[in-house]
Amino acid sequence: MTTPTLIDPLTDDMTAHIELAKGGVNVMQILRQYLVADVECHSEAVPAEGSRWYDVRPMLDPREHAPEFIDMAHQALAVGIVLGAITRHQDTARPWLVRVIAL
Repeated sequence: MTTPTLIDPLTDDMTAHIELAKGGVNVMQILRQYLVADVECHSEAVPAEGSRWYDVRPMLDPREHAPEFIDMAHQALAVGIVLGAITRHQDTARPWLVRVIAL
């Protein structure tokens, strides 16, 4: 995997970056990585059943976050599940646990 070049749209010539994007940057891969990073940063790691699970309740806590953040967190979790980046715990008594599948 190559390290992406940071783009400054205010100073860079965007033509080269647009051509690079057309030629192989996988937008869905970037989206999955973002969603996983969001879960890893805003939730709590919980070791369970030999895997690392994440307790996402801190992401959804109205005492900690504005309603807009919570809405975005719900959307990120839903999209992460649909894209196969994360999965919910099979135990319906613990719906707040998710696990990163693979990037």
